[in-house]
Amino acid sequence: MHKSLACKNKLLIFLLTSILVACETSSSETATKSSLSEKATQAIHPDTLREKYFNYLNAQNDPLPVSRILEAGKVYPVDEAPADTAFFVFRESLKETLKNKDAFGLMRIVADGIDNGPGTDKGTLAFVQHWGLDNNTDSPDSPVWAALGTLLDKGGIFTRQGKSFEAPYSTACLPDSYQPTAYGIVTGSGVRARAQAGTDAPVVYKLSHAIVAFLGFTESQTTLSGETHPWAYVRYGEQNGYVFGKYFTRPLDRATFTQTPDGNWELSTFYIANQH
Repeated sequence: MHKSLACKNKLLIFLLTSILVACETSSSETATKSSLSEKATQAIHPDTLREKYFNYLNAQNDPLPVSRILEAGKVYPVDEAPADTAFFVFRESLKETLKNKDAFGLMRIVADGIDNGPGTDKGTLAFVQHWGLDNNTDSPDSPVWAALGTLLDKGGIFTRQGKSFEAPYSTACLPDSYQPTAYGIVTGSGVRARAQAGTDAPVVYKLSHAIVAFLGFTESQTTLSGETHPWAYVRYGEQNGYVFGKYFTRPLDRATFTQTPDGNWELSTFYIANQH
């Protein structure tokens, strides 16, 4: 057995053992344990796959556009996932796994050599330890469930001739000429940039899906329509302004899914900037 695969299987067995001891349910133990040997994405009958696809598609609320718009200096929302039936079903199933906080379901799709981001070792062991999944008591409180789930709701694009999917769109679509740590993206249409951090301040300009230089966040926060955020201090052209944080994102978080030679999909890169 390949060394990395053996390590991953040991991790899964460790997690399984912890849950089995906690639950003490002998009838479900065999079924759960046997499921660990299954592939991450099982072969699905075409009719069933289509049914799942349309069920997931119809359940979407306010879906992002499927077609990408290319315009200099801007990054428009896009989610190309529905263009690939199998991947779309895989991703939406993963969202359910995250909502259920199913550590086994998550680990089955984590690549053996997963890139866990700058400053963190690669591999499943580092992934488990970094996200606090090595303790059955603490794993339901792991930030991975909300972090990955939120990121997957933000669309993305296919790369490498459809063999990879990069998310979220704001990270995946940022042109290479922009340094991610130095720039951010205004994530709305007609967003007001103000002279000061406050709704009463004069409007300097309005932006729509624009790439802007990031100068920092305010320490103070403002609550608008029930949402609380700091203000992003940005530069667009020769002018500086403050954008309410709800409509601003930094292209630092990333999840990459890669198709394996047997046609399955696995999580090959995942990191959240503020986790490092």
